[in-house]
Amino acid sequence: MMPKRFLEVSRLRASYPAPPPVIGWLMGKGRESTSVLDGVDFVQQAGESVSLLGRNGAGKSTLLKILLGLLPPEGGTVLVDGVEASSLESRRRLGFVHPDERSFYHRLNVRDNLRFFGGLWGIERQRLERRIDALAASLECSRWLHRPFQVLSTGMRQKVALVRALLHDPEMVLMDEPTRSLDRIAASQVHGFIRGLVEEGRGLFVATHSLEEASALSDRCLVLCSGNLVHDGGIPDPETLGRQLGGAP
Repeated sequence: MMPKRFLEVSRLRASYPAPPPVIGWLMGKGRESTSVLDGVDFVQQAGESVSLLGRNGAGKSTLLKILLGLLPPEGGTVLVDGVEASSLESRRRLGFVHPDERSFYHRLNVRDNLRFFGGLWGIERQRLERRIDALAASLECSRWLHRPFQVLSTGMRQKVALVRALLHDPEMVLMDEPTRSLDRIAASQVHGFIRGLVEEGRGLFVATHSLEEASALSDRCLVLCSGNLVHDGGIPDPETLGRQLGGAP
């Protein structure tokens, strides 16, 4: 049986418009419109794990936002299991692990944070409680559920972000630097959990700066440079990656 095409990206373009003149004056310099993505094409099969590598400013975060339907592209299409990425139906099939902890309510405890976000997905209360308990146990953070989010360490906050992304049981999980600021032990534990998601049959799309992390989480790698995909295949060696990131093709 042919693999199912779950994520289809075709001729994707995006740019940041030039700021209004008054903003440019306040910045002390003029700035023109900036191209971020320039005709990106790729297909990801259901259950496949893919890493996205690129330097700061290469367009990784912009691509993730478009895949999640949070940012409209300037051109091209994104389909999630045949449905446009901007639709609620497609968003329900995706989970997102964001590196920015400001999206949590720091004075609420962890469980109440997760209850709030689960409620936004319309998850029935008893099912949500079971889901929180099961995911927290699998990430060894059950004892922190009653603690205020603000007292958690960086590593624990990242685990809570993973739990949040999985509450609605998505078919694919997108991650932006999932182990940023974690020590090697915490990163290894998170990597093990993420690999377990793939073994369950979930798709994975992870943006990272780390070649080591890309190798740990996937067999296929996309390399983004100056808005263009310069590699789509196996994990490149460091020397090859350095050449690919040296400039636009």
